[in-house]
Amino acid sequence: MMSGGLLTPLDVFGRSLIFWLPWTARTMGSGSEVASIIDRSLNGNTVTQVTALQRPLLANGIHFDGTDDNLFAASNASLNSGAVLVVALHARPHVTTSNRVPICRSQSTSGSWSMQTNTTGLRFHVGTPGTNFGEVSSALVVNSERTYIWAFDGGGATNADRLKCWINGTAQTVNFTGTIPATIPASSNTLSMGCFSGPSGQYWDGTIKCALAANSTLSDAQRAAIERYFGSL
Repeated sequence: MMSGGLLTPLDVFGRSLIFWLPWTARTMGSGSEVASIIDRSLNGNTVTQVTALQRPLLANGIHFDGTDDNLFAASNASLNSGAVLVVALHARPHVTTSNRVPICRSQSTSGSWSMQTNTTGLRFHVGTPGTNFGEVSSALVVNSERTYIWAFDGGGATNADRLKCWINGTAQTVNFTGTIPATIPASSNTLSMGCFSGPSGQYWDGTIKCALAANSTLSDAQRAAIERYFGSL
């Protein structure tokens, strides 16, 4: 537990926490280059970049340039999701144009998920990229730092039961394309921050202060604790 009684993501989710990547857990390369963000979960999913010119910069968060900056972690079994998944991001965009991906685990046609912008909209893809997703319109504002939380529960009866979103603590109306699947199969996909996996474009132009995911359903108390934690960053 953090000072003042503030719960950390590990306090909130325990062993269900897949990764927890706060900007304060960074290692530096040359100058202001961020070489890695150390995973504070129990799984060692640290994201790194060995190529200096593709490293984001430290600037009141981790600043990705929208051109080629990215960090990634190799695939391992701890990244597999199954029937439930929570993905949370605390970030601010510097532009709201085209499709950009701040965090994802999405390369193959199965075992995939990704958080993707659509100009000012925000999508969450589950399964085949571009086929099954939910979208919240007008979710992003240039240089506005916000908390974005997506919760997937494949046991839900409808799309609206299976995928939900909150921005700064407020439940959002989600518009759906396709059918949100009941499960996210195991895969060999890597974890990518700042771009679509590969990397293969859709580079994030903005700052990220924290990204995390958990193999868990999401209670109101858990969501509120994560929002308070993000607010302290």
